[in-house]
Amino acid sequence: MRKVKKKRTVTTITRARKVEVAQKAAVISIRTQVQLDRAKKLHLQIERLQKQYGKLTTDLKKFMGDKEVLVDRRKRVLATYEKHFRTYIERKQLEQEFPEVFAKVAYEQEIRAFRLS
Repeated sequence: MRKVKKKRTVTTITRARKVEVAQKAAVISIRTQVQLDRAKKLHLQIERLQKQYGKLTTDLKKFMGDKEVLVDRRKRVLATYEKHFRTYIERKQLEQEFPEVFAKVAYEQEIRAFRLS
């Protein structure tokens, strides 16, 4: 079987876009670069650990079955696996069927998301 090379797409940034990015960008220092590199390494470690944790907890949940508490031989509680209930609201349905109620209770909040690339 022959491997097909993927073509690289080159993104061209217009002059106006460069100016816009430059106005929003923070120029990195050597110290900050070191911090960024460390953050990226830690992020990868966390992802690997979360994957391992997920597999282990899945195995424990399977072992517990429908039991809610895991105890040792001395009857000390080691873990719990209890049912919880949540109430959800169908946003689209509420917005379509009761637009005046939706307008009263809906609000928008500005947030910032930090992502490593």
